[in-house]
Amino acid sequence: MRLSIKQKQVLGVTLMVAAIVIALSLLYLINTAGLLLAESRDRFELFGSAVYSQAASAITTPESAYQDVRTSRYVQAALQSALYSADVVDAFIADTAGVVIASSDPEQVGKTVPRRPQLNELIAMNRVARLRAIYESEDYLEWTQPMSLGENPFGEIRIGLTKALVRRELARAVTPA
Repeated sequence: MRLSIKQKQVLGVTLMVAAIVIALSLLYLINTAGLLLAESRDRFELFGSAVYSQAASAITTPESAYQDVRTSRYVQAALQSALYSADVVDAFIADTAGVVIASSDPEQVGKTVPRRPQLNELIAMNRVARLRAIYESEDYLEWTQPMSLGENPFGEIRIGLTKALVRRELARAVTPA
């Protein structure tokens, strides 16, 4: 069956409109993903500053620093406050060997926690790779802030988030109201 010129024009215009809509939707999704991740990073920096401030004020001497941080109820409260953010799964302070000093989950204290993929590395990816990484796996991400005691490394603040909640927010952003 041969198409008439009018049918070819209609088909051509329809395909062009479909391609434009798909391209713009993908661009919107990519930009929204970057915005959501940057917003999470900014929120984690705020939490990290609060935890760092509480940890710094809890330390009385360098010799008792780990114990001071571990037993400070203010550090504990700051770590637990991070959990009020929907995408946060945990927040803790680990020493340089990865052993948890203080945590939003007190049962984690004393355990070694492996590093997770870094949020800042995901944000630094090119936009298409970033979107692919969000949807490829069920991994958790982690934002970290190094801590030092004078000139010596003390440990780091780690805040974990799940990609599942980032995907949910992306789905919500592209779904009509």
